Amino acid sequence: MIQAVLFDMDGTVVETTMTHDFPVWTELLKDYDVSLSLSVFQNFLGKKASEIFRQFVPSITEEQIETSLQKRDLLLSQSINQKGIDTTPGLIGFLDRLQKNGCKVALATGAERKKVDIICNHVPLQQYFPVIVTADDVKRGKPYPDLFLKAADELDVNPENCIVVEDANNGIEAAHRANMKCIAITTTHKKDELKGADLVINSFNELKGKTLQNI
Repeated sequence: MIQAVLFDMDGTVVETTMTHDFPVWTELLKDYDVSLSLSVFQNFLGKKASEIFRQFVPSITEEQIETSLQKRDLLLSQSINQKGIDTTPGLIGFLDRLQKNGCKVALATGAERKKVDIICNHVPLQQYFPVIVTADDVKRGKPYPDLFLKAADELDVNPENCIVVEDANNGIEAAHRANMKCIAITTTHKKDELKGADLVINSFNELKGKTLQNI
């Protein structure tokens, strides 16, 4: 029986991925003479930022990563201030329905706490999610299951009684490796690119007539 829903953040809860993250990462990687295409960027969604840097720039040092992350935070803040940010359409209504049904919720994001804090300055995620697990809280990011397992533990719910909402394949894999079912939303990928999910939706509004127990 589903007792908790665990949400990814970027692209799932807030509209950051295409509007903010892709342009910011494109700018960051220019410092290392690396060009970034959208299709390649999509393959890294959900992973820790430090892991992304190491895969694109194998020779990168820890000091360089730290400097680049500071630049990332600055660019992200500037982008959000300029373009704005909002929750994914239908999310708040879905959260309200979960609350009314007594279902627990948590945020489990591959982003660092610093990035979450930046977003919380504009969107009060802490009001919606009593438990927020970030990349800083686990050793391994997605596609490993650590984030979701820790979120389930903090909610005091068995993993098999959790369902995950994701927008990327790394998150879908992490959910299944945690022995959880997964709903994928098509905010950053096309429906046929998310075939690994147990259910694919285009909007949270599609879940109005569905019960999580049937997924």
